[in-house]
Amino acid sequence: MSTPRYQRSALHVVRPRWVWVGLGLFILGLAIVSVGLMVTSAWVVVPGVVVTGAGVVGGLYGGLYYDVSGGAVNNDVLSDVRDNPVHKEPGPEARAHDPEAEDRARTADRDRREMLAASMHTRMPSLVPLGAAVMLAVCVWLLVAQWTTYPETAHAQTNSVRDQGIAIVVALGALRLILAGPRRWVSLVMGLCGVALILLGFLSTHDSNAVAVNEVLSGAAVVLGALCTLDPRAVRLPQE
Repeated sequence: MSTPRYQRSALHVVRPRWVWVGLGLFILGLAIVSVGLMVTSAWVVVPGVVVTGAGVVGGLYGGLYYDVSGGAVNNDVLSDVRDNPVHKEPGPEARAHDPEAEDRARTADRDRREMLAASMHTRMPSLVPLGAAVMLAVCVWLLVAQWTTYPETAHAQTNSVRDQGIAIVVALGALRLILAGPRRWVSLVMGLCGVALILLGFLSTHDSNAVAVNEVLSGAAVVLGALCTLDPRAVRLPQE
């Protein structure tokens, strides 16, 4: 890890012996002043004020302790007082220049900006699952319609078997799109199945108008679902 560098103008001279001597005099002076106030004697208060002032002056001359660098001052207080070394320590207004830390900060800021930009351009979910679900719903409806919509006649049963055949193909294609991801050729086949249902609704013979309307609407829903599965935003996961 690199060592932070500080500007010379932000460094302060610290004399540990004077700092502690000044602190001791300051505390002693406050104690004398307190006693003088209790006995209401100016002869005690005045010397206490003088001692307190001497402590303040000594502490200021010692430079107090500036330790924003985190442990640069000798932790052995007794050794500091005995040897009275002179330290140059950064003050609260000092600004460190650490190339390694600055590089990490720039990298973190760049990553933050890239993530923010990516979140601003997040795409909407693909319509492929929705389209496949619509086609499966149509297949389920065509199955249920055998007992609700198609009359029990020869033409109606022919229509029912034909529509169920188309529904089976559509169901297999929809499951293929859901399980294996989007495939353009599968979507095109599904669209042709929907068009076939629409044409059969208009062109083939029906015993009931409800059957014809059912085929047309079901075919339109299949075509719509097939168009949704052609969503160009669909992303296929890479193979591992």
